[in-house]
Amino acid sequence: MMVWVIQMNTKNIPTLGIFYNGQAASDKTPNFGLEGHHFQQLARLAPNYGLKVIVFMPHRVDLENRLIQGYILNRCQEWVFETFPFPNVLYVRGVSSDTTESQERFRLVEHFEKLGIANLNNNAFAELVGNKLLFHMALQKSEVASFLPYTEPWQSSRLPYFLQQFETVFLKPIDGFESRGLIRIQQDLGSYQWILSDSNGILETQSGSLTMLLSTLDRATKNHEYIMQEGIQRTPTNSRFVEHRCLMQRVKNTWYRTTHVLRVNSAQNLPFISAGREKNYLYQTPPFSLEIEEVERFEQNVQHLTDYLSRFFNQSPYYASEFSVDFILDSQQNIRLLECNARPSGFFLQTGDWLGRMSYLSHTLQHAACLVRNIPEPCQ
Repeated sequence: MMVWVIQMNTKNIPTLGIFYNGQAASDKTPNFGLEGHHFQQLARLAPNYGLKVIVFMPHRVDLENRLIQGYILNRCQEWVFETFPFPNVLYVRGVSSDTTESQERFRLVEHFEKLGIANLNNNAFAELVGNKLLFHMALQKSEVASFLPYTEPWQSSRLPYFLQQFETVFLKPIDGFESRGLIRIQQDLGSYQWILSDSNGILETQSGSLTMLLSTLDRATKNHEYIMQEGIQRTPTNSRFVEHRCLMQRVKNTWYRTTHVLRVNSAQNLPFISAGREKNYLYQTPPFSLEIEEVERFEQNVQHLTDYLSRFFNQSPYYASEFSVDFILDSQQNIRLLECNARPSGFFLQTGDWLGRMSYLSHTLQHAACLVRNIPEPCQ
């Protein structure tokens, strides 16, 4: 039987509760994976904004007594396992491939929201950008519709049409992440080649007839909903294919583009699955020429795209606080929007952009402090 022992905080410092997906290795030695350094930095800086940070997991929530068990950083910079009241502000981090676990966390976030606990990125926003079909449908009639690749719900009967229209076709799980479950299809002189990325990000290349291809796709998509999407043709830059990622953050009612990162891969249309298959650089200081023909036009279009998305995500019911925008340049130098992410991370690990990282942390804590003061959304 679990015993809940609460340690009262006499200073009554408001809490930013980082709600992490997964279970720690043990109560004494938490394992937050790649998020560990990020959480530690937030916890160290939080007192400067009148906050304390607690990291907790779904299986450590006591709804009846309104308590959580989680980790707080002590003066020795060590995580200590303690019991606390519900946090003042929620910050959902981490992605899980475990559907049951994700659904449980979604349900708990919904419960917190009903109690009036503020959330840096609420369920409505996470659900929108986490579902590739909903995201596409929400923007396909907007002023940034021209940035979107052509997309439809997956139907095997529509594949021949897509292969006639586009040199490359992608199938993507509607709730996929890190390109897991992604399938790339190409046709060459009546033969087909396809690359599958399994649930662990392992790539497998196959080729054969249309019948073989459809049989493979039927098995691969049997238990999951997919979209079918145009594969955007790109021109290599210095023999590299480049993806752009911008981090957008809100403090009160002001949006900031905290950083603009380049993600570089060596093969056209190959999914960016893990850090092992990419290199990250700052847009401002690339190690090679980006060969953008009209830099001013490009930067104006980036500004237009990010400004519109910030306004769109700032409205009811989303009230987003931060998101990332992934886009590429096609062979005609047009921006094409790939996706947005409600839980951005990993921007600064390879780039060494510590100034950008400090801005990232500062914006998060500034806006959390704004929400603690019970200022109605959007903050004024």
